[in-house]
Amino acid sequence: MKQSPGSPGPEPKQHTAHASTELAQAIHNQESDLTTRSHFRASQRKLAEKQADLDSRKAALVEVLADNQGLRERIASQPLARSDVNRLLAAR
Repeated sequence: MKQSPGSPGPEPKQHTAHASTELAQAIHNQESDLTTRSHFRASQRKLAEKQADLDSRKAALVEVLADNQGLRERIASQPLARSDVNRLLAAR
């Protein structure tokens, strides 16, 4: 059977090429989406690691500051000998 000259529809080769292009684009989009998700998860892991490191450093800093405050209080409570004051003044 022959198609009439005004009948609708693409030729079979064009239809196959179009479907192949759509399939290739869908595969590319899926691969791109997986890559994006992978990069996102990697970024989230790095962020979590950096946050944990920051929290650890904050805790260490709090300890150092508490130590420092304790030393300052201990020094402030110690009496100064006149010879120490003279030595400090002479060192300036």
